[in-house]
Amino acid sequence: MKLFIDSDTYEVLNYMDNKPFLKMYMDLKEAEEIKVTKEEAFEKLKELIELTPYYVYDFEQGYYVLCGKLDSHYAVKAYNGEVVELSEL
Repeated sequence: MKLFIDSDTYEVLNYMDNKPFLKMYMDLKEAEEIKVTKEEAFEKLKELIELTPYYVYDFEQGYYVLCGKLDSHYAVKAYNGEVVELSEL
């Protein structure tokens, strides 16, 4: 628990209790052993990756620069190599 105390009056101004936040993670299980390399996962996902052009403002150059956004709605389970939708995780 964190307390925010007024340095003049020593009155508690606010507090934060992280116990409810930590409870969310108590039921998580330990991850299984990773059996798929990053390279193997990429090979399985490369046809499912979307590249979308985006312009991003570069403050140093003073104009927009064409960039790209890589995204996918899929993932590879590291312990068995199965390709799944992110919504299933």
